[in-house]
Amino acid sequence: MSEESDSTSANNVENTEKDADEIVTDNAAQLEEQIQNSVNAVIDAVADNGTGDEGADEDTENTLAEETDAVKENLPASEEEEKQPEEVEKQPEEVEKQPDEDKKQPEEVENTDNNDELNFEAERESRKSDESNLKPEQFVDPDVSVHTEPKSLQDTPESSADVNKTEVPPVTEVSAQVVHSEPTLVEANEEELLHKIPEDFYYDHHELVTKPRVSENSEIPESLLTLHHAFGYDCTKRANLHILDEDHLLFSAGSLTVVLSIKLRKHTYLKVIGGGSVGALTVHPQRKSFVVAEKGNKPNICVYEYPSLKLYRILREGTEETYSFVTFDPSGELLASLGGKPDYMLTIWNWRHEHITLRCKAFSQEIFRVSFSNDLEGILTTAGQGHIRFWKMARTFTGLKLQGEIGRFGKTELSDIEGYVELPDGKVLSGCESGNMLLWDGGLIKVQIGRKGKKPCHLGPIQQFIMDEGELLTVGIDGYIRVWDFESIDQAEATDEGALFEMDSMNELLVKDENNNKAMLKWMIKALDGDSLWYAQDADGGIWKLDLSFSHTTKPPEKMFSFHAGPINGMSFSPLTDLTVTTGADKTVRVYDYVTKHQLCVQKFSAAGTCTQWMPTSVDPKGSTIVCGFGDGVLRVMRVTKRELDIHRKSRMGSASFTLTQVLKPHNADVTAIQFNQDYTYLVTGSSDKTIFFFSVDQDFKLNPIGYTSIPCAVQQLQLATHLAENKLLVIGDNGRAMDMALPEPGSVDSSKTFQISGLASREFRFKSIKDRLRREERRLIRERERDLRREKRRKDRQKKIDRGLIDPEKEPEEPDSEEEPDPDEGVPLYIPETYHINTGFYSRDGNKFWLSLSGFDAGFLYECQFAESEAVRLSESYGEPLRWIEIPEMQEKAVSCLSQCVTKNTEMILLGLEDGKIRIQIPNDVSDPNEPIAFNDLAKFWVLPMHDTESGSLSVVKTSANGKFLVSAGRDGNLYVFTFLPPDELEEAMAPAMLPSPRAILDDTAGKLEDIKDPKAYSIEDAKQKAEQDRLLKLAEEKKTGLKKKIQEMRRQFKKLLLKNGEIAPHLQLHRNEFELDPQSKIMLSNETLGRTDMAVTEYAWDSEKQSLALAKLEKQFKSKLDFDSLIVQCIGSEQEVSSFRTEKLPPGFKSQKLELIGKASKGAGLLGAARQLISQQRAENEAAQSQGGGHDEDGSAGVGGGSVNRPGGTDQDKSGGRVDEKAAKALGKMEKQRQRRLARQKQWEDLNKEKPSDDFEDPRDVAEIKYALEHIGDFKLKTAANYVVPEHLRMNTARKLVQLMLLQEKMYNKKRAFNERMLSLKFKKSDVLDEIDRLNEQLQSIHTELKDIESTKRAPERPTLADAEKPEELYHYTREKLIKFQLEKAAKDQSMAMAVASAFTAQTTETDQMMESNLTKPSSANTNQMGDGTGYKRPTVAPDTSSVPRLLLGDELLEGENEEEQSQGSMEREESFTSIRQTRIGFRKKASLLNEQDRILSRIEKLTRHFDDQVMSLRAEKFNLQVDLKRADLRNTTLFEEFVQLKEFEKRENNLAAKVDAKYDEKVDIEQKVLDSKTKVETKRLEIERLEERQKNLLEEFKAGLGENNKWEEFLTKVFKKKIKRAKKKEQTGDDDEEEEDDESDSDESDSEDDDFDDEDDEGRVVLDDSICPPGCEQELYDMACNLRETRLDLEEQLAEEKKTFDMMKKDADSMTKKVKQVDNALSAAEKDLEDFQVEKQGKLNQLQMIVVLKLHQIEFLVQGGVLPNDLSEALVFERNGLLRLQTRIHELHDEKQQQNRKQKENKLQNVQLKKGRKMLSSKIQELASECDQMMLLKFGRTVDLQRLEMVTVNRLLEELKEKYRQTELFCDREIQQWDGTIQQQKENITMLTRDNTRRINQMTMLLEEQKVIEDTLNAKQKKLGGEYEGKRKADVRERERLIQLVQLQSQEIEALKEEITLLSRKGGHILPPAQPPMPVNQT
Repeated sequence: MSEESDSTSANNVENTEKDADEIVTDNAAQLEEQIQNSVNAVIDAVADNGTGDEGADEDTENTLAEETDAVKENLPASEEEEKQPEEVEKQPEEVEKQPDEDKKQPEEVENTDNNDELNFEAERESRKSDESNLKPEQFVDPDVSVHTEPKSLQDTPESSADVNKTEVPPVTEVSAQVVHSEPTLVEANEEELLHKIPEDFYYDHHELVTKPRVSENSEIPESLLTLHHAFGYDCTKRANLHILDEDHLLFSAGSLTVVLSIKLRKHTYLKVIGGGSVGALTVHPQRKSFVVAEKGNKPNICVYEYPSLKLYRILREGTEETYSFVTFDPSGELLASLGGKPDYMLTIWNWRHEHITLRCKAFSQEIFRVSFSNDLEGILTTAGQGHIRFWKMARTFTGLKLQGEIGRFGKTELSDIEGYVELPDGKVLSGCESGNMLLWDGGLIKVQIGRKGKKPCHLGPIQQFIMDEGELLTVGIDGYIRVWDFESIDQAEATDEGALFEMDSMNELLVKDENNNKAMLKWMIKALDGDSLWYAQDADGGIWKLDLSFSHTTKPPEKMFSFHAGPINGMSFSPLTDLTVTTGADKTVRVYDYVTKHQLCVQKFSAAGTCTQWMPTSVDPKGSTIVCGFGDGVLRVMRVTKRELDIHRKSRMGSASFTLTQVLKPHNADVTAIQFNQDYTYLVTGSSDKTIFFFSVDQDFKLNPIGYTSIPCAVQQLQLATHLAENKLLVIGDNGRAMDMALPEPGSVDSSKTFQISGLASREFRFKSIKDRLRREERRLIRERERDLRREKRRKDRQKKIDRGLIDPEKEPEEPDSEEEPDPDEGVPLYIPETYHINTGFYSRDGNKFWLSLSGFDAGFLYECQFAESEAVRLSESYGEPLRWIEIPEMQEKAVSCLSQCVTKNTEMILLGLEDGKIRIQIPNDVSDPNEPIAFNDLAKFWVLPMHDTESGSLSVVKTSANGKFLVSAGRDGNLYVFTFLPPDELEEAMAPAMLPSPRAILDDTAGKLEDIKDPKAYSIEDAKQKAEQDRLLKLAEEKKTGLKKKIQEMRRQFKKLLLKNGEIAPHLQLHRNEFELDPQSKIMLSNETLGRTDMAVTEYAWDSEKQSLALAKLEKQFKSKLDFDSLIVQCIGSEQEVSSFRTEKLPPGFKSQKLELIGKASKGAGLLGAARQLISQQRAENEAAQSQGGGHDEDGSAGVGGGSVNRPGGTDQDKSGGRVDEKAAKALGKMEKQRQRRLARQKQWEDLNKEKPSDDFEDPRDVAEIKYALEHIGDFKLKTAANYVVPEHLRMNTARKLVQLMLLQEKMYNKKRAFNERMLSLKFKKSDVLDEIDRLNEQLQSIHTELKDIESTKRAPERPTLADAEKPEELYHYTREKLIKFQLEKAAKDQSMAMAVASAFTAQTTETDQMMESNLTKPSSANTNQMGDGTGYKRPTVAPDTSSVPRLLLGDELLEGENEEEQSQGSMEREESFTSIRQTRIGFRKKASLLNEQDRILSRIEKLTRHFDDQVMSLRAEKFNLQVDLKRADLRNTTLFEEFVQLKEFEKRENNLAAKVDAKYDEKVDIEQKVLDSKTKVETKRLEIERLEERQKNLLEEFKAGLGENNKWEEFLTKVFKKKIKRAKKKEQTGDDDEEEEDDESDSDESDSEDDDFDDEDDEGRVVLDDSICPPGCEQELYDMACNLRETRLDLEEQLAEEKKTFDMMKKDADSMTKKVKQVDNALSAAEKDLEDFQVEKQGKLNQLQMIVVLKLHQIEFLVQGGVLPNDLSEALVFERNGLLRLQTRIHELHDEKQQQNRKQKENKLQNVQLKKGRKMLSSKIQELASECDQMMLLKFGRTVDLQRLEMVTVNRLLEELKEKYRQTELFCDREIQQWDGTIQQQKENITMLTRDNTRRINQMTMLLEEQKVIEDTLNAKQKKLGGEYEGKRKADVRERERLIQLVQLQSQEIEALKEEITLLSRKGGHILPPAQPPMPVNQT
């Protein structure tokens, strides 16, 4: 299209009326939609049919043209005129959009692919997005014309002129070529533009920076607020601390990037440009720039130059919502960025040119970090949630790609990975959640590393790995920084997958503050001005300065800056000065001077802070009191004062400090709200434990609890109705609940027993969502408005057509509106959320109404609600729905998280804090009192500024200061921003530090001494009161019980007195015991009640009894059942000496089987190396034998081959040709064969004899065995501590051997103890027998004493010895009731003596009274005592009765019954004494002597038994002493063995590895030696084969000469023919496989193809014509044929010999390489054995360090110094066995005798050697004589010396016979092959015929297609000529299509010519079918 037509069209557009514009726009939009659909159809057709199918292209073009014409016919003339400029505009846009769609399609496909290999050519896309924001004229070459299309003509009035200036190709019609149209100049020159960004180009950061959003016509200044300071740091963000230079740090805080000066503590802020917040930071390796990656919708990556802080580059379209990490490569040329959810995109940027190099999806879950390898180019690593991935930038044929490999955890538990580091060799070391380190190699975990003792490297995940000067540093969340040995980690190995490799760190540093609060380290960077100075990021809210020099001068960690970590939950301003207090989830309370930008003080408590309030001056005139609520329900009242100077503290403290004045705990859960009333005399707190507590505030700033009330929901917010006369409280609860309640009066609540208040009037409201209904109503109104617009538009269109005369209104009346769109919401139920969350709420000016703001589904609105005024309203279905609602403009479904009201500069403002981190200020239309509630009428005027984090920066508080000059916002991202309303000049005047009161001026004596509540389980106020009330009631009950006990005791005393008085009176006056019972039935009732209680007690304690029984059974199983013999004591009878047994435990079950198993294992391990060596020696011997045997066999074979039977291809052996030789030749051959066999037998004898000949280094096996025995028994006693000590193989100790020693020692000790215990047991039984015998003798002696009656003559028998309890151990485990009662009493007494509690005085007095009563009851009367006369008092029975369950009144009866029994026993004793005296008088003097003699005998017998038993006891006692000494030594030995076992256990793994390595090397050596032997055997065999072939060559020459005969005149010619070298064609072997034949065919065909040019000099088959092919005249034809045949044989032998030599060389080379490998294996084996020996020495050294105790006597010590004095120090002495010393001394004499014997043997051997040498000389001379005689005989017979083998071979010309047979077989084979080739040629001819026919058919088809093409072109040209004038001229698309078709025709012509040439070539080779000479002409040319 020409420029004139474009200008005309543009003028027409400008002059068109508004209505016509709307119609044209609508119709043009429809046209554009139809055209786009057509284009899409064409694209689909092209994609389906391919671009090469011309017929399909023509069809689609025709279809598209028809559709375009149909659309044009429906347009009026004006629309066609006005459509043209829009097409000019839209056509390039479609051309530009289509490549973008083409580029996006592979991206979507590749993103879903599983191969993780993606390639994105995003250069054009990135450039295209940059052009929309850059100023092209600033960096584009001015000579290049750049076209930038406006998006619509209506948006750009000057679009016509712009269109005229652009070089846009004419658009005549829309066709399928839109997809393939030429790009615009921007696209064509994008590669040039890409490199045209000047290095000095910068963006204007001031223009691009995020500015406040101000509503239109609001008259709110954009500079309403100015950022004053930011007290914040995103300390939980990864890698949020970087260093720019020696004095500046870089970090982010919300939407700010902060550059912090360390020395000046000055902050410089950079705000984001995308409207969001900061996602990640990084610094360029050269520190000349840094990167800020943002969060938000389509976030940017900004590159700032440092130190100018200019905006240098902007990278766009890298992710959808947020960047989580960015980093540079080591060169600084590439930048890698990680996107967050939802795309998780990894992008590699060429950041200097602002384009994407590579891009792909990194993972499907959150990725924490990405990094480039410092040592390997193109290697990246990413890690994140449950994965680690290893990337490689690979260049393929399609371009640069990213290939990712997921790390596989294997047996290791899946874990999140925070930190990792790439090692120089490509391995990666990472952390895991358990705190251990994982070493990755090749995508797998090579080893898991932890500290020794199964301890993790860190407690928690490792956040960072740092490689610093060859050392590895790990940074843990547990506050530790540990330094590890990098070499040990790099070489760590594990035997099993997932096994743990243990090692300790070299150094470590714990980072903690002065209060021992550990840091939570996230990131660490090294300072630029110190080798060991580092800066660390603390996730607990701080920046640390660390000294990692690890020396004696190391400085302690210093916390340079402190911030909030986590959400800030509460904030309040000071009423007097410019201070604010904050508290947050990090458990700290902080005070800031926001004017001077300083943090004054900070204090950490035991729970998170939830809310805070600064008390006003009406309560505290000095304005220093703060009330804070915490997460554990504690309420603390503190005062802020100046900090007193403390020269001893070096930490960076502020100028203020906190002092606790009151600590209360009103709640058991977190305090969520604190609210004062208007005059600040009333305080209300709310909690999530569903309680509200009320306090009164007195004049001393003390909080006095009034009471609390419980509500049905958790409290989230409280508000007192300060604007109302009545005291009302608005409670905002959870799940959409709100309550309104009255406040209690301070004096009307009774809190003496409980603080709970009941009966408070309250109303409840539960919110019901109406948002879905509102949205449906909005959609309905929009549909109605659109329907009305369509009706109006149709009416106007009809009226225009009527005005133009196109429609007759009478004939065509207006159709009624029949289109009724269905309502999509009809039938769909309203969406009602399951839960609601109210963010904030407040009273409206009407006391019964209130406003709510919710989050979630109902966000974006403010709802006005009302409490029910009656029960009917409360029960109605609509109750809970808001009365009215106001939609907050431009909220985008974001919720209001906090709200406050202020008046600044006489302007009322509503401050809103949003969930997405934005600060919103509303200016209401009506100005009201700031103390009154807000009236929401119009929210159109607003001011919005994004500041906090978009994801976690929901605002918790936004308020203005007391003076209204500053605004402070606190968010849940931990950031605190201070803004000012003041201009700069007024701000300078306000910059004064806040005044703090002095601590001495306001604090009393008790201040600072208050004890804080730190226990989270401490009692709350109500719990403490309930506990006190319960204690009071218990005390009253105890006092009442004590009074009753006193009365009972008094009654008992009175009753006892009555009993005593009754006993003192005369018996006939005494009352019977039954008469004291006033009511006998009561006694029976009490007895029954006692039995019932007893049964009840038995039932109640049945479970406890069973439990104790089970516990007793377990104890017996644990302790008693394990005993083989318990402690037993046997005492002497006549003395106090005793002997005790050994308390012995049983051997473990399976001890013997385990011992035998270990013994077998130890013996097997002991002989492992010896067995391996023996195996090698045995295998060597076998190999040598096999080699010798194989050599003999080869000799046999060689002899056979030498006779002329050579196995060659095409030849025949002796069996095949034997039948065709004559009988004479057969006989001669048989004779020669017998001679050969005799010669071979003699050769075999020589070989056997030579085998018996020993080599020069031969050693007699007997001598070797004797030397070995001598070495083993020579007694080389080197000290184990000596440097040259080598541990013998049989003495090498391992865990199995040591465990066997331990078990054998334990078994021996057990047997010793058991034998002694058995003797003890037999001695105990013997004592029982002795005691029984003594009892029997005592009975006899007692009877003798009875008969004697003479006291003087009787001898007193010794006291009967009894068995002590220790002598009856079997009774220790059998208990009776008496034993249990005794044990219970002893235990009670012991517990009472050790009790620390002090009993009350009354209780002590009561106890004394009870004891007195019991003693009186048990004391006998004085009369009975005098009668007994022994003064022992009342004798208690053996079994004490259990009086615990018997009433105390029964004790009197028991006492009386005891007195009656004593009186009866006393009377019986008196009668017995009188009877004895009578009997004594009747004994005569004759019996007295015999009785006395018997008495003496019995006493002697008793004494003898006693003495004999005592002697046995003493003997056994002495034996036990000796046994104890031995057992003690055994225990010491056992301890030593166990220590050695522990040491060996540590070395076991290494020893097994080394032993396995040695065994592997031994196996490898055996294998390689076997291979060497096989190789040598093969080489020797091949050498013999070569010798046989050479011998055959010689024999062939001899045969040729023999065939010629002597003096043959044709000898020279025939010799020339025989020796001529000819080029022979490859022979086809008859014995070969089919595959070999095919290979030969291929090779022959290749040769024939290569020789086509020279076929004139050769025959058709390619064989070379020989010059000697004709026998010359005069020469015998037989001789000529013989020469030719022998020549062929010679050539065959030469070829075979060449192949054999080649094979021989290869085998020899392999043998040499094997020999070298043997040396390498020997060296490796020696090294492995050396390592094992060194390890044994090392292990022995460790074992030598163990202390061993040796008990020696003085006579055993011979280590004496000068003068024979025993030294004080025996450390230099050597302990040696006496037997060993004696053996050495004896060995000296034995060696002397052996030496003499060996000297004698040596002399005898010398004489024998001389004799053998003489015999050898004689035999050698005889052999020479026989050899000379043999030579003379050959000279006489043959005339020369000949070889007998050769002579045997030339006897019969066997080779000639074989050649004749071979010729015949070869002729038959060639005939068969010629027949096969004839068949193949015939088949190929048929194939050529078929191909020629197919080619002819295709040429005919091509001719028809050309004719159809011509017809279609004519038709298309005719249609184009019929178009209007504006479409005249040729389209560039047609021109290009015509050129393309011409090129296609030319290409096809070339293909035709090529086919012709191929047909001609085929016809020359014998084909008879020729194609047409010329292709058929098109139809129009014929």
